[in-house]
Amino acid sequence: MLILLLACTDPSIEILQNDVRVLQQKVLMLEQRLQSVDGVSAAPAGSTDPLVTAEMGDPSQQLTGSPEQPTGAPAQVDGAPDQPKGTGEIALRMEAATIENRELSSEAQISLMKTESPDAFCKTVAYKEGEKVIGYRISEIETSSAAAAMGLQEGDILVAISTRPIRDDAEWNDALLHLKKVQFSILLQRDGADILYNYGFGQQMTTEQK
Repeated sequence: MLILLLACTDPSIEILQNDVRVLQQKVLMLEQRLQSVDGVSAAPAGSTDPLVTAEMGDPSQQLTGSPEQPTGAPAQVDGAPDQPKGTGEIALRMEAATIENRELSSEAQISLMKTESPDAFCKTVAYKEGEKVIGYRISEIETSSAAAAMGLQEGDILVAISTRPIRDDAEWNDALLHLKKVQFSILLQRDGADILYNYGFGQQMTTEQK
């Protein structure tokens, strides 16, 4: 009886009981975290428990939503990174345009391969709607040229070549390179309506054919 009484009043027993209660509280808190919807439950307000802080992090440092983009990181843009601005609008116009599939003669293909500048292809001038250049208008075209063989006419407004918009001389020169590919398209405006010409060379020409 005396031994039991001493055991019940032993201070070490009380310390162990306190430790058990602390551990039970920590287990309960961890179970609450696992049951939370997002898998991360905020620590109780005012909690300074080292284990809770280590497991869950400092609540004051937790953020909601997406993390902030680092300073200096490039902004994301729609579409492919190498596409110029305006190609989304061009794609929509191509989808709504009247489509015609065309083939080219070998002579027209050779002529296109040798074309080094827009003026060599056909004579054009910038065409504006208000203050905005929307394309280049064909002012002169030779009947024996590749442009004529492609079905282009004087007065046509060249809007884009293979989704590449034509709004200044630099873009016109860049778009011209696509006329030498195996397949390409030309979006033009004729009498106020959009027309999409699709061209397919079949097999690409060899260096000897050029």
